[in-house]
Amino acid sequence: GSNTGRVDVDAILEAKEELINFYLDFFLNKDDPGVRTIAGLEVVYAGGIRYEVVELQLRDARGDDRHFLRIRASGTEPINRVYVESSDPRIAEQLLQAVLDMLVNLSVNEIKGSHSEWRLVDVLTQTEPHRSPKLLEAVTEVIARNKGWSQASIVSKLKQALDTLERRNQRIAHEWIKALSSG
Repeated sequence: GSNTGRVDVDAILEAKEELINFYLDFFLNKDDPGVRTIAGLEVVYAGGIRYEVVELQLRDARGDDRHFLRIRASGTEPINRVYVESSDPRIAEQLLQAVLDMLVNLSVNEIKGSHSEWRLVDVLTQTEPHRSPKLLEAVTEVIARNKGWSQASIVSKLKQALDTLERRNQRIAHEWIKALSSG
């Protein structure tokens, strides 16, 4: 049998592209011939196009190589489409979780690298807060680190931005408004 699925995950452009590039760079590194793994599976094939798509074929410890991961950046929306296919439903879920964890880490980097409150708002409106508590922790950290920034100010700017956002990003902004208002 085959266990397949697709998940669309919101991400700011920089994190969206870096997710794909990370896997391309890591798995196609010819300078380091060591075994590459993701979610405990050995990568037996890696290919793709920088900033756009990465495709991986993986092999488990039993030698089963019917595990596939594909990450494709949407060209029209701030999302990545993550496709998994596996002969084992647990492995399919582990692959998906590994990708989501990596995206959270990249999104945390974007949050922490925000140079202004408006840049932080831009990152937040394209980053789903429910993905991980690490995201809210990073927002709290970056606000505390920058003199003159506050959660109230970020909430105010998120509210100001609502009319300019697409519906999906309005939903995300509302989630951040709720998370930051209750914190």
